[in-house]
Amino acid sequence: MPITYPIPAGSTFVVYRKSTQTILKKGVSWPREDGQPITNLDPDIGILIIVKQPDPPFNPATEKLAPLETPRPGLEEYWVGTEVIALTQAELDAIAEAAADAALKAEIEAAIDDMKNGVGTSVVRFQRLEKAVAFLLRKFLQQL
Repeated sequence: MPITYPIPAGSTFVVYRKSTQTILKKGVSWPREDGQPITNLDPDIGILIIVKQPDPPFNPATEKLAPLETPRPGLEEYWVGTEVIALTQAELDAIAEAAADAALKAEIEAAIDDMKNGVGTSVVRFQRLEKAVAFLLRKFLQQL
């Protein structure tokens, strides 16, 4: 959508040099209070209205959103949004580790509640206690 006048209040713009396609400034307000066209503008200076694009759908278990900016000089627009990219193996591993830690923490809390309330057999309580100690030892050793 080409820029229309008067410029709506709150609109922001990108100023760029046409000859080099170099962005000079982002997020600027329209310089005229009346929202009308700028007179005597250097012909090598272009102005694009910033258009916020909606986030695309994605699966947070395997994907994430990354910033994406797309100049569209023919439309006098500068699109700002996000794109979907796959999580790296390191990010997937971190998510899996956090989920395992959360599950073990819930198991430990349940074991502590059982011990406080005298619920369950002593064998089950002992097995849960062993898991808790192993978890805490592993966490301690990771910090060394």
